[in-house]
Amino acid sequence: MPHVRAHAPGRFCWVELGTTDQVSATAFYSNLLGWRSNDVPMGDATFYTLFTLEGRDVAALYGLSADQRTRGIRPYWLPYVAVANADDTAAQVKRLGGRL
Repeated sequence: MPHVRAHAPGRFCWVELGTTDQVSATAFYSNLLGWRSNDVPMGDATFYTLFTLEGRDVAALYGLSADQRTRGIRPYWLPYVAVANADDTAAQVKRLGGRL
């Protein structure tokens, strides 16, 4: 896997999985992709699982909250896109009619 030092604007730079079964999802992706997992406490007995490969962070996952489950939110992947400047990008979103 190449070592990426910086992500060009417009490129995917991170991915997280929101899941209803954090323990099974962690085991599945660890076994499938050879990722190591590290659970980081987030309070209220919840945790954020960081995945690493060759000592570098590559992805993460977290458990959907009870409220999200009640509202019928299903597991999903959340991709992040790199930007050069968050404030400039937010202003452009507004100029183009988007909401923040």
